[in-house]
Amino acid sequence: MQKVKPVLSTKEIGPLRFYVGIIIGLGYGILTHLWFRLSDKAILVLSDIRNRNSILVTDLTFSLYNSLLITLTCAALGFCFTMFYWTSKPLHSNRKRTLKMRVANTNSIFQGMLILFVFTKFLTFDTSLRYDGYGVDLKGNYGYLPFALPLFIFLFNWLTISRVYKSGKILFFSALCVILYGILLTVIQT
Repeated sequence: MQKVKPVLSTKEIGPLRFYVGIIIGLGYGILTHLWFRLSDKAILVLSDIRNRNSILVTDLTFSLYNSLLITLTCAALGFCFTMFYWTSKPLHSNRKRTLKMRVANTNSIFQGMLILFVFTKFLTFDTSLRYDGYGVDLKGNYGYLPFALPLFIFLFNWLTISRVYKSGKILFFSALCVILYGILLTVIQT
Protein backbone atom coordinates (compact mmCIF):
# COMPACT_ATOMS: atom_id res chain seq x y z
CA MET A 1 0.00 0.00 0.00
CA GLN A 2 1.43 3.32 -1.09
CA LYS A 3 0.97 6.27 1.24
CA VAL A 4 -0.07 9.52 -0.37
CA LYS A 5 1.46 12.80 0.76
CA PRO A 6 -1.02 15.38 2.03
CA VAL A 7 -1.75 18.41 -0.10
CA LEU A 8 -0.16 21.66 1.08
CA SER A 9 -3.01 23.81 2.34
CA THR A 10 -3.89 26.17 5.16
CA LYS A 11 -5.82 23.36 6.82
CA GLU A 12 -2.82 21.02 6.75
CA ILE A 13 -0.37 23.61 8.11
CA GLY A 14 -2.88 25.25 10.41
CA PRO A 15 -4.54 28.60 9.68
CA LEU A 16 -2.69 30.52 12.39
CA ARG A 17 0.70 29.01 11.48
CA PHE A 18 0.04 29.66 7.78
CA TYR A 19 -0.79 33.36 8.10
CA VAL A 20 1.77 34.11 10.82
CA GLY A 21 4.39 32.43 8.61
CA ILE A 22 3.51 34.74 5.74
CA ILE A 23 3.74 37.80 8.01
CA ILE A 24 7.11 36.61 9.37
CA GLY A 25 8.40 36.12 5.82
CA LEU A 26 7.29 39.60 4.77
CA GLY A 27 8.88 41.11 7.89
CA TYR A 28 12.20 39.31 7.43
CA GLY A 29 12.23 40.29 3.76
CA ILE A 30 11.88 43.97 4.67
CA LEU A 31 14.45 43.74 7.48
CA THR A 32 17.11 42.02 5.35
CA HIS A 33 16.41 44.47 2.54
CA LEU A 34 17.00 47.44 4.81
CA TRP A 35 20.06 45.77 6.33
CA PHE A 36 21.69 45.16 2.93
CA ARG A 37 20.98 48.69 1.72
CA LEU A 38 22.17 50.39 4.88
CA SER A 39 25.32 48.26 5.09
CA ASP A 40 26.15 49.07 1.45
CA LYS A 41 25.72 52.80 2.09
CA ALA A 42 27.72 52.63 5.33
CA ILE A 43 30.63 50.92 3.56
CA LEU A 44 30.52 53.58 0.86
CA VAL A 45 30.56 56.43 3.41
CA LEU A 46 33.37 54.80 5.41
CA SER A 47 35.37 54.35 2.22
CA ASP A 48 34.91 58.04 1.43
CA ILE A 49 35.99 59.06 4.92
CA ARG A 50 39.04 56.77 4.82
CA ASN A 51 40.15 58.10 1.43
CA ARG A 52 39.28 61.70 2.38
CA ASN A 53 36.92 62.08 -0.55
CA SER A 54 33.82 64.20 -0.54
CA ILE A 55 30.63 62.25 0.11
CA LEU A 56 28.31 62.64 -2.86
CA VAL A 57 24.63 61.78 -2.74
CA THR A 58 24.82 60.36 -6.27
CA ASP A 59 27.28 57.73 -5.03
CA LEU A 60 24.70 56.55 -2.50
CA THR A 61 22.18 55.47 -5.14
CA PHE A 62 21.86 51.92 -6.41
CA SER A 63 21.80 50.80 -9.98
CA LEU A 64 18.70 48.92 -11.12
CA TYR A 65 20.81 45.76 -11.37
CA ASN A 66 22.04 45.89 -7.75
CA SER A 67 18.65 47.00 -6.47
CA LEU A 68 16.80 44.15 -8.19
CA LEU A 69 19.39 41.59 -7.09
CA ILE A 70 19.16 42.73 -3.47
CA THR A 71 15.37 42.84 -3.41
CA LEU A 72 14.81 39.47 -5.09
CA THR A 73 17.30 37.86 -2.72
CA CYS A 74 15.61 39.47 0.28
CA ALA A 75 12.18 38.33 -0.94
CA ALA A 76 13.49 34.78 -1.37
CA LEU A 77 15.06 34.90 2.10
CA GLY A 78 11.72 36.05 3.51
CA PHE A 79 10.17 33.01 1.82
CA CYS A 80 12.88 30.90 3.46
CA PHE A 81 11.79 32.11 6.90
CA THR A 82 8.15 31.47 5.98
CA MET A 83 9.01 27.87 5.12
CA PHE A 84 10.97 27.58 8.37
CA TYR A 85 7.93 28.62 10.37
CA TRP A 86 5.53 26.43 8.38
CA THR A 87 7.65 23.33 9.01
CA SER A 88 8.32 24.02 12.68
CA LYS A 89 5.40 21.94 13.97
CA PRO A 90 7.07 19.61 16.48
CA LEU A 91 5.03 16.39 16.11
CA HIS A 92 2.98 14.85 13.32
CA SER A 93 0.85 11.77 12.83
CA ASN A 94 3.74 9.39 12.15
CA ARG A 95 7.43 9.29 12.90
CA LYS A 96 8.64 9.35 9.30
CA ARG A 97 6.68 12.51 8.51
CA THR A 98 7.98 14.18 11.67
CA LEU A 99 11.53 13.39 10.57
CA LYS A 100 10.95 14.81 7.09
CA MET A 101 9.46 17.99 8.55
CA ARG A 102 12.43 18.44 10.86
CA VAL A 103 14.85 17.98 7.97
CA ALA A 104 12.91 20.54 5.92
CA ASN A 105 12.93 22.91 8.89
CA THR A 106 16.67 22.56 9.43
CA ASN A 107 17.45 22.87 5.73
CA SER A 108 15.47 26.09 5.34
CA ILE A 109 17.14 27.88 8.26
CA PHE A 110 20.62 26.57 7.38
CA GLN A 111 20.21 27.66 3.80
CA GLY A 112 18.91 31.07 4.86
CA MET A 113 21.89 31.72 7.13
CA LEU A 114 24.39 30.43 4.56
CA ILE A 115 22.93 32.64 1.85
CA LEU A 116 22.97 35.65 4.20
CA PHE A 117 26.66 35.03 4.81
CA VAL A 118 27.52 34.62 1.11
CA PHE A 119 25.41 37.57 -0.02
CA THR A 120 26.88 39.84 2.64
CA LYS A 121 30.33 39.01 1.28
CA PHE A 122 29.16 39.72 -2.29
CA LEU A 123 27.71 43.03 -1.21
CA THR A 124 30.81 44.37 0.52
CA PHE A 125 33.07 43.03 -2.21
CA ASP A 126 30.96 44.70 -4.86
CA THR A 127 30.71 48.07 -3.11
CA SER A 128 34.24 48.69 -1.91
CA LEU A 129 36.05 47.52 -5.02
CA ARG A 130 33.60 49.21 -7.37
CA TYR A 131 34.08 52.50 -5.62
CA ASP A 132 37.85 52.42 -5.16
CA GLY A 133 38.34 52.17 -8.89
CA TYR A 134 39.46 48.56 -9.08
CA GLY A 135 36.85 47.92 -11.75
CA VAL A 136 35.26 44.85 -10.16
CA ASP A 137 31.49 44.73 -10.18
CA LEU A 138 28.99 41.90 -10.32
CA LYS A 139 27.20 42.94 -13.50
CA GLY A 140 30.35 43.50 -15.51
CA ASN A 141 32.09 40.31 -14.47
CA TYR A 142 29.23 37.88 -13.94
CA GLY A 143 26.34 39.27 -15.97
CA TYR A 144 23.03 37.92 -14.77
CA LEU A 145 24.49 34.84 -13.07
CA PRO A 146 24.03 36.28 -9.53
CA PHE A 147 20.27 36.22 -10.16
CA ALA A 148 20.52 32.45 -9.84
CA LEU A 149 20.96 33.00 -6.10
CA PRO A 150 17.32 34.00 -5.38
CA LEU A 151 16.15 31.31 -7.79
CA PHE A 152 18.22 28.72 -5.92
CA ILE A 153 16.81 29.85 -2.56
CA PHE A 154 13.24 29.60 -3.80
CA LEU A 155 13.57 26.24 -5.55
CA PHE A 156 15.60 24.65 -2.74
CA ASN A 157 12.86 25.54 -0.25
CA TRP A 158 10.25 24.00 -2.51
CA LEU A 159 12.39 20.91 -2.95
CA THR A 160 12.40 20.26 0.78
CA ILE A 161 8.68 21.04 1.11
CA SER A 162 7.74 18.77 -1.81
CA ARG A 163 9.25 15.84 0.09
CA VAL A 164 6.57 16.31 2.76
CA TYR A 165 3.58 17.79 0.92
CA LYS A 166 2.05 17.62 -2.53
CA SER A 167 2.46 21.05 -4.05
CA GLY A 168 1.10 21.80 -7.47
CA LYS A 169 -0.38 25.14 -8.35
CA ILE A 170 0.77 26.76 -5.13
CA LEU A 171 4.39 26.57 -6.36
CA PHE A 172 3.64 28.87 -9.29
CA PHE A 173 1.46 31.15 -7.17
CA SER A 174 4.20 31.50 -4.56
CA ALA A 175 6.80 32.19 -7.27
CA LEU A 176 4.63 35.00 -8.59
CA CYS A 177 4.15 36.37 -5.06
CA VAL A 178 7.90 36.31 -4.33
CA ILE A 179 8.71 38.11 -7.60
CA LEU A 180 6.03 40.74 -7.02
CA TYR A 181 7.21 41.22 -3.44
CA GLY A 182 10.78 41.65 -4.70
CA ILE A 183 9.67 44.27 -7.19
CA LEU A 184 7.69 46.01 -4.46
CA LEU A 185 10.79 46.10 -2.26
CA THR A 186 12.65 47.81 -5.11
CA VAL A 187 10.40 50.81 -4.56
CA ILE A 188 11.43 51.07 -0.88
CA GLN A 189 14.43 53.40 -0.66
CA THR A 190 16.52 53.97 2.45
